This record gives sequence, C-alpha cells and structure tokens, in this order.
Amino acid sequence: MDRHVPGTEIFSGYAVARTVDRLDGAPVVKRKAPTMYTLTTDQKQQLVEILIDDFGEGMEFDDFTDALLGLLDDIAGFETAPQSVVDKLTQQIWRKYHG
Repeated sequence: MDRHVPGTEIFSGYAVARTVDRLDGAPVVKRKAPTMYTLTTDQKQQLVEILIDDFGEGMEFDDFTDALLGLLDDIAGFETAPQSVVDKLTQQIWRKYHG
C-alpha cells in the first residue's frame, strides 16, 4: 500500500519532492527525478570484492574500468546509465579498490 506524503508526488513508484516557482507569472512544477543509478556503500564494497577475487588487487585504472563496466552491464538499469553516472561510480569504486 502506497502512502502519499503531502508535498510529494508519486512518479514511477517513487515519491518525489515537488516545488512550485513562478516564471514570468506562470506556475512551474519542478520534480526531482528518482535516483535510479545508485548503489549502497555495501553494494560498492561487494563490487570491489568481486573485482579483487576475479582480477586481483594490482589492476591499472584502464583494466579496472573495463572489468567494472563488465560487472555493471549485469546490474539491472546500469547498462543504460548516463556516462556521467558511470564515470562518477567508477571513481568511487576505484578509490575503494585502490585504497
């Protein structure tokens, strides 16, 4: 059962914040899109562990990126993630892998 929270709208099953601004006197509704391309800290750590188990700890960045992209292709939704999202996630997981 979905509960509606005042000040939010349901968008593709996600409750999203809604604000109304005025632009040239006309009301404008802004919606914050749901975050489809996120992973929890635990999920990122699991990817690091898989990369280490499958490829070792000494990968260079380019090899790491190729291996990570192969894993992300198998995660629902990430095969269509924008490049900016993939780049950010790659940097985050690289820091965990390399750190």
